[in-house]
Amino acid sequence: MVRRLLRSAPGFRPPRPSGSSRRANAADKAVRSTFGVLASHWSYLLDQPDLTALAWEELVLHSQSRRSPLLGVATDDPLQYDALVLTDLGLGRRAIADITGQYVGTIRYRIAPHTLHTDNLLPARNR
Repeated sequence: MVRRLLRSAPGFRPPRPSGSSRRANAADKAVRSTFGVLASHWSYLLDQPDLTALAWEELVLHSQSRRSPLLGVATDDPLQYDALVLTDLGLGRRAIADITGQYVGTIRYRIAPHTLHTDNLLPARNR
């Protein structure tokens, strides 16, 4: 009743959602659309060897998380970005490997800090 009265008041403008509320709405929309796609192709997906990885890729596509990273992770590698985000959410290496369809060793490598020292490089071969 009060909402109806407020909406009919002259000059009433509904409050804009806050940044976190907009992100939550966008996340909810991405999850719903992902589940919609998965449900509509369920028979096909059941025959695929890695359903979880396909579902993850679909969620990444709908959330556009790689286009607008939330964490400020400085990487151009999509798998590394996903691994770091999932690690930050508290998932372990095995769970991340299962979700992304990768080997645990690959995930371990992607989330480990790397430094390449030039002393460790082999000299270039003469051709």
